[in-house]
Amino acid sequence: MRVEVVPQTTAYTEWLTYDFIIKNPASTTLALKWEELMVPVKIEADVTGAYLTKIRQELQNSPGFTWQNWVAAVNFCLSNGINLDEALQWSEYAISAPFIGEKNFTTLTTKSRVLYKLNKKAEGDKTVADAMAESTATMNEVHNFGRQLLTDGNPEKALEVFELNRKNHPDDKFATIVGLARGYEAMGKNKLAVKNYRIAAENAPEGQRDYYLGLAGALESKE
Repeated sequence: MRVEVVPQTTAYTEWLTYDFIIKNPASTTLALKWEELMVPVKIEADVTGAYLTKIRQELQNSPGFTWQNWVAAVNFCLSNGINLDEALQWSEYAISAPFIGEKNFTTLTTKSRVLYKLNKKAEGDKTVADAMAESTATMNEVHNFGRQLLTDGNPEKALEVFELNRKNHPDDKFATIVGLARGYEAMGKNKLAVKNYRIAAENAPEGQRDYYLGLAGALESKE
């Protein structure tokens, strides 16, 4: 193999050393160091493509016989923003495939996230409504789904989910209130976010009170 490189000076190295000085998901830089000379070599690979190929192979075998593994495959695509059309097919398989699929909160919300990414808002909203009506939906699962929507860049729907979670669990004094605070913050409603962060701080588990007070203070300083 021959590659073009640009040697650089570096701190003195007694022995010939090989070091990976830059590490990214799809590339790395291998540096050969000796004395005061460094020779960097960039190495690139289609890592996500390789993972997708492996996932497709595995889903055709025993791992494909549980809905959880189809959900995991969809989540890989969502995390990397790739292969969304096929991910939508996989999410439907997790819900309705014979002997494998299961219609539950996890499979439905997973499908909804793909629909939103594909700009199919009406279908996504309907799927979320179906998920929220599921008896399997726990308070923590709904809260985590709201957090996922925030990560996906969908704060409006996230706030709706947090508000419904609060409505369905009025006796909770912490998690649902934190959800409201995060939702309000994402929507730029800082005063409401501060109010809820302070309420959450008063009911936070031991050692976490100052963290939520800090979030409230940081938002107040922006006002």
